[in-house]
Amino acid sequence: MKQHLMHSTRSFILTALTFLVAICSHTFAAPLRVLVSSDTESFRTEYTGALKTTGAVVTASTLPNAASLAAVDAVLLQSAKFEALPADAQAALADFAKRGGGIVAVNGAVAAGDVAWGKAVLGGAWDATQSRKFRSTMMLYVRTDSHPIVAGASTFDVNDDTLYDLALDPNVFVLGSAFTPKVTNARSSKRAEKEKARLENDRASIFDIQPQMWAFEDATHRAAVFLQGAEETLKHASIRSFILRGVAWAAKRADGDELCAKADLATLRYPAGGPRRAEDAIRQFEMQPGFHASVVASEPLISKPIAVQWDARGRMWVAETPEYPNGRRPLTAEAWKEGGVLEPGRYDRPARDTISILEDTNGDGVMDRKTVFHTGLELVTGFCFYRDGVIAVAHPNIVWLRDTDGDGKADQEVPLFGGFTPTDTHFVANHFIAAPDGWIYASTGSGAEATRPGTDKVVARISPGVFRFKPDGSAMEQVASLHGNTFGAEVTSDMEIWHGKATTGDPLQHVVLPEWVLAKGHGRSAKSTQAVNPERPVTRADLPDRAPLMQIDHVGGYSAACSSLVYEGGAWPAEYNGMIFCTEPILDIIHHERLVPAGPTFTGELVLENKEWLRSRDHFFCPIDVTIGPDGAMYVLDFYTPVVAHNDPRGAQPSKSRASIRPDREHYFGRIYRIQYDNAPKLPLPDLTKADGAALVAAFMHPNRVVRFNAIRVLMEKADTLGVAAQPALAAMLGEKFTPAHILAL
Repeated sequence: MKQHLMHSTRSFILTALTFLVAICSHTFAAPLRVLVSSDTESFRTEYTGALKTTGAVVTASTLPNAASLAAVDAVLLQSAKFEALPADAQAALADFAKRGGGIVAVNGAVAAGDVAWGKAVLGGAWDATQSRKFRSTMMLYVRTDSHPIVAGASTFDVNDDTLYDLALDPNVFVLGSAFTPKVTNARSSKRAEKEKARLENDRASIFDIQPQMWAFEDATHRAAVFLQGAEETLKHASIRSFILRGVAWAAKRADGDELCAKADLATLRYPAGGPRRAEDAIRQFEMQPGFHASVVASEPLISKPIAVQWDARGRMWVAETPEYPNGRRPLTAEAWKEGGVLEPGRYDRPARDTISILEDTNGDGVMDRKTVFHTGLELVTGFCFYRDGVIAVAHPNIVWLRDTDGDGKADQEVPLFGGFTPTDTHFVANHFIAAPDGWIYASTGSGAEATRPGTDKVVARISPGVFRFKPDGSAMEQVASLHGNTFGAEVTSDMEIWHGKATTGDPLQHVVLPEWVLAKGHGRSAKSTQAVNPERPVTRADLPDRAPLMQIDHVGGYSAACSSLVYEGGAWPAEYNGMIFCTEPILDIIHHERLVPAGPTFTGELVLENKEWLRSRDHFFCPIDVTIGPDGAMYVLDFYTPVVAHNDPRGAQPSKSRASIRPDREHYFGRIYRIQYDNAPKLPLPDLTKADGAALVAAFMHPNRVVRFNAIRVLMEKADTLGVAAQPALAAMLGEKFTPAHILAL
C-alpha cells in the first residue's frame, strides 16, 4: 500500500512538472527585441509605445548601426524622406539580414539604398530614375487572408501617396495594391494619348495597379515593406496591425498577432474607410418617409447572395455565388491583380456556390441558422422550387436538385438542359420564376444552344432576352429577344412579363408580344419588347468621380440596371401597387416608377423629383436584386463590394470570364436587407405544405403574390391527389367576381 502511494505521488509530481515546464516555455518565451529606427519623432513614439505595451524590448534611434542591430531580432525602419542611408548603416542592415534578422521598412525607407541593395534586403527599392508618387484618396486593396500579415483584413480608403514604378524582386509577395495614374492597358495608342491628356498626375485610373505592401523572404531573412507614409495613415488601426504583424512575421515569431492590440485587430474586417458592418451600412440609406430598413442576413452567414425564394412553408432560401465572376477559370494576370478568382491556383477543386435555407430561430428578424441544401455549383444565378427540390442554373447546366428523403439536403442532381456556358459570365441565364401557367421563366444576357442531357441534341436556340421552359425538361422556347445584357426577369399576377436591361441605358423592358405571336406575323416590324423608360437619367447629381467607382457608359443614366420588380406585396400603401422598381448598383440606388398604360404596353412615369427611392452613401453598397417576401416587404440583395463593373470598355485587361482584371472583387461579404412600411399589416402566412385543396384555392386570393404563386404551384404539383378536392372551391371562385389573374391561375 505504501509503495503504491509513493508511486502515485511520484507520477503526480512528474506530470505536474511536465505541465509546468510546458506552460512556462509557452508563457515565458523570450521577449522580442526590436529596434525602431526612424527620422520622425511621432513614428518612433507611436510604435515604440505600441511594441512595449505588448512586452517587446524596444530601443529607438534615428539611424541604425552595427551595434544597435547586434542586440535585436528585428528592425522597424521608417523614413519620411526618400533618401539613402549612410553607407555604414546600409552595410549594417545588409549584414543583419544575412544573419537572419527581420526587417520592416515603412514609406521612405524603401529608398534606404540603391536598387541592388533594396532588392536584396527589402525585396524592392525606390528607383530615382523611374519611381514616382502621387497623393490622392487611395483605395488600398488588401489581399485578405493571402498571408498572415493581412489575415482577416479588408480593403479601405486612405489619403496618402501611391508609389509606383519601383524596382521589385519578382519573388515579392504582394499584400496590398492601388491604382496609379498611369495608362498602360488602353486599347490603342491614340486612346492612350487621349487618356493621358485627360488625367492629371494626382488622379488614379483603372489601367495600372501596383504593389503598396509586400512581404519578401529569401534563404537568410524576411522583410516586409509598407509604402504608406501620411501621419494619419500610420495611425490607422489596420496599417498599425499590418506593420506590427510584419515585425512578428519578419522575426519568425510563432504568434503573428502578439505585438498587436486586440482593439486594432477587432477592426480589421471593418476598418475605418472600408466596409461597414451590416447594421452600420443601413444607416447610410436615404429612404422615403414611412419606411425602415433592417438586416436579415449578412456575412459570415452568407456571401454574395444573388437570388432568394420563399418556399411553401414561408422559409427563405438563398443562392450564393462566391465564385462570381470567374468561377474556376485560370488567372490571366498575377493573383494580386486579379480578384475575380475565389481560389487562385486551384482550378480542379469542387465549385463552392450554394443554395441554402435560412432561418430565424429566436424571432429577432435576423437569420441565424443556415442549412446548406446543395453546394458544388458554379456561377449559380437563379433557382425556383419544383416538387421535392429546386431547379437551378449553374454553368453549364440547368439542373433539378432533388431531396428525395426529405432531410433538407439535395441527394440527386438531375440535369434538364445543357449548353448554358457563355464566354462572358456577365451574360449567364438568371432569375427563375415558376409562373402560374406552369412554365418557368428566366432571362439571359447571351445566346445558348440548349441541349438534351446525354445526347447533346439541340432542343432550343436561345438569344438574349427572356425564355421559358417546362420544369420536367420537356420543352424550352424563346419568349422575347433583345440584344444586350438581360438580367432580372419578372412575371406579374396578370402574366405581364418584364426584365432588366443592363448596359443599354434602357433599364426596364416590357414584353409586349411574345415570340410565338410575332412568328405569326411574317414581314412585320413589330418587336417583342418595349423600353418603358428609355434613356432615363438618374436623379443622383453627385456622380462618382473616382475612376475605380465611376460609371463606364451611359454616365448619368442606367449602366448596370440588374433587376425588375412590380410591387404586389399587399403590405404597402395602395399607391405602390403595380409600381416597378430597379437597381443601379454602380450608383448605389434603388429606382421606382409608376406604370401608365399606353396601348398594348406601358410608359414609366417618375414619382419623385430630384431624388431616388433609396440612395446609400456607402460605395460598397451593391444592390444586385430586389424582390418581395411573403410579408409584403422588399428584400434587397447586396453583394457589398466596391467594384460593380464586369467588363470595362475603357481598356482594362479582361479575365477569362471577360470580367475586367481588378483587385477589388470581394468574395467574403454579402447582405440581405428588409425594407418595410412602418404601418404594414401583418399578413397571414399559411403553411401550404399542409393545406388541402380548398385551402390552396383560398390562397389564390391572398394579398401577397409570393403566397399566391406558391399556392398555384403546389396545387399543380399535387393535382393527382388534391385536384378533385379542389374542384368545389374552384367552382365557387368561378361564381364570384375575380380578376384575369385568377383565371390564369385556374
